[in-house]
Amino acid sequence: MRKNPINRRSWLLVFVACVFVTACAGAFVKPSGDTLVQSAKEYWEARSKGDWAKAYSFEAHQAEEPFAEYSTRLASSSGKLPLELMSVSNPMFEEATGIGKVEVMLKLQFKYPARGSIKQKVSDPWVFKNGRWYHDARPEMKH
Repeated sequence: MRKNPINRRSWLLVFVACVFVTACAGAFVKPSGDTLVQSAKEYWEARSKGDWAKAYSFEAHQAEEPFAEYSTRLASSSGKLPLELMSVSNPMFEEATGIGKVEVMLKLQFKYPARGSIKQKVSDPWVFKNGRWYHDARPEMKH
């Protein structure tokens, strides 16, 4: 008994179409303020806890700075000035370019004098690529 080649061809076309649609789905995800705020919170919470691997997963310039260099740099600076995330607010971005920023309120802890602290508000740059937000600490680098 012969199998119908049209039936096999139809299934192959359906399979290829499904793969194509799935692959392209990420390209149509649009940036939003909510996802930007959530990404910034996760990034800064990871930084404040010393979770360098998680923080690194949010960095836009991983190709320019390998994880070993990144974690060494952060570990050496964070021990001197521990920080705590207070808030993330005011997400702003351009949908056309995928460039955004948030305001981050950090509490910096001092060992001396007398274990004081200071609150610092920073404008934190981000970039939207491949369907997600990345921390863009070096916006002068090309994406």
